[in-house]
Amino acid sequence: MTAPTPTRPVRPRRAPRPSASAGTNSIATTVRAIRHPAVPSAPPRIRECVPSLVVALGALMLSVVLPDGAAGRALLALGLALALAGFNVRFPRQGATLTLMWLATVGGFRRLVSTFQADPGSDPLLLVGPVGVIVLTYVSLRTSPLPRWLRDMLAALVASFSVLTLVGVLNPNNPTLVAAVQGLLFWLMPLLWFWVARAVIGSEGWTPLLRWIAQVCTLASVYGLLQAFLGFPPWDERWLTARGYRALEVNGPDTLRSFSFFPSAAEHALAASIGIVLCALFAARAVKRRSWVLAGLWIVEAGIGLTAVTFSSVRTAFVLTALALSVVFMASRGWRLGRILLVGLASLVLLVAVAGRVDVTKMSDRGLSGMVRRTVNGVAHPFDNQASTLGAHLNLTRRAFGQAVEHPFGKGTATATIAADKAGGTNDGGENDLANALLAFGFPGAILVIQTIIVGLVSAFWVGRRDRTLGALGALGLLVLELRFWWAGAHYFAAPLVWAALGWVSTQAHPRADVTITTDPAIDPASSGEPAAMADRADRTEVPDADRADGPDADRADGPDADRTDAPDADRTEGPDTAAVVG
Repeated sequence: MTAPTPTRPVRPRRAPRPSASAGTNSIATTVRAIRHPAVPSAPPRIRECVPSLVVALGALMLSVVLPDGAAGRALLALGLALALAGFNVRFPRQGATLTLMWLATVGGFRRLVSTFQADPGSDPLLLVGPVGVIVLTYVSLRTSPLPRWLRDMLAALVASFSVLTLVGVLNPNNPTLVAAVQGLLFWLMPLLWFWVARAVIGSEGWTPLLRWIAQVCTLASVYGLLQAFLGFPPWDERWLTARGYRALEVNGPDTLRSFSFFPSAAEHALAASIGIVLCALFAARAVKRRSWVLAGLWIVEAGIGLTAVTFSSVRTAFVLTALALSVVFMASRGWRLGRILLVGLASLVLLVAVAGRVDVTKMSDRGLSGMVRRTVNGVAHPFDNQASTLGAHLNLTRRAFGQAVEHPFGKGTATATIAADKAGGTNDGGENDLANALLAFGFPGAILVIQTIIVGLVSAFWVGRRDRTLGALGALGLLVLELRFWWAGAHYFAAPLVWAALGWVSTQAHPRADVTITTDPAIDPASSGEPAAMADRADRTEVPDADRADGPDADRADGPDADRTDAPDADRTEGPDTAAVVG
């Protein structure tokens, strides 16, 4: 009797998805996505990305051959905006990551294409990112009705400030109506990421997004270090010669701070700080899992970011990095808020004391050593007007309060942005969120800023201390790192991260008010259509030990469904809005 022949088990086949490689199918799928937006659970296939890629590359090639540089620039911006909008409406979650990557590199891209195109004062390439986030917001609004988002205080505060910015356009103190509308790019566009994070990114997309952010920040740190040690590449040199940028100077025009592919040195240092905190969290999770090689790679990336911050000559980033690491560590240990405040204050005092022990007199005030000397000297003597600009920034805040008394409702959205300069007004920003809100929206804006910061930080701390997952601690670290810069709209990359973190924290702090992410089976038949709120609640399981940086939410990262002024470091010429000129 012969033995039966073993049969190979039949693997279930994945449900087919509509082909969208090109032509009519792609257009029909895009139109269906516009009419019935959804958030597909599966990532796009390569052939589904081809239409957007063809549109972007076609616009780039046509812009190169056009004889009129300004027309080529406009055509390039139009093509990139259409490509990004089409991708975002079909694949919103991946589109959110792509849009953030564009915002991170738009400054360097503008300088690069300016080698063969005209470099206009009002660059249409700056509108590509806003188009992308507006499409993502449209998907968010259609997949979850707005009233459901207003059940928690944080969402209500963000909605109230958004309404205030729209009302600020009508303020008669704006230089022009065009400048007032342009001011919305700095005040309103970053806030839209709050809603995008709630309805599009969600719990499943937050930790993978943090991984992408960490990699981009490390790449930016490497580029910045190359600028510091080897000098600026031709496209950056050309821009420096054509535009000039006094805020880059350290103790004279011979020493210039690096700015990587960002619009300003301030955002470059801030991105390096973000990379340090996120890489440290990923390294801690790898150590918990005993993935020593992976942990070593994350530690190396964190070291690259620390080196970039050290040579950036931006003292704010240095101080906030130390503060954020301390707060994140204490939250991961389950410490209470009062204890964290005391230890955080003690950490800052210790940092000042350690910096004071360094003998900066032996360092040169030129070159790389001059950047390090400036950083250490400012941290060691924060109240010395000869070594630190902290006193000057406090005076600017007091001046903003004085102007708010004269203009209780502010001077409009163009105030404290580069839009005022372009309209012939004055960019008299206060160099921090509170002062800028006082200048633009008066006391109503200042009250909303204070409430939003307090509620946002408390909510992020509560979620981080409760869950102690990589996503929760990463969101807390982002909010602490960017204190004073939450509304810095000219930080094209860093400011959206704040509001995305706040949106994610809002869904975790108030799960009953969480949104339901719908999935259209016609667009993604492989999806089960399970509401995101149910998935989020299933992910948030308890972790037995205190060090839950690799908790259940963090573990999902490896699974298929996972995870003018560089205040207070420079002259007022490098404020967040003045920095917008750099790109």
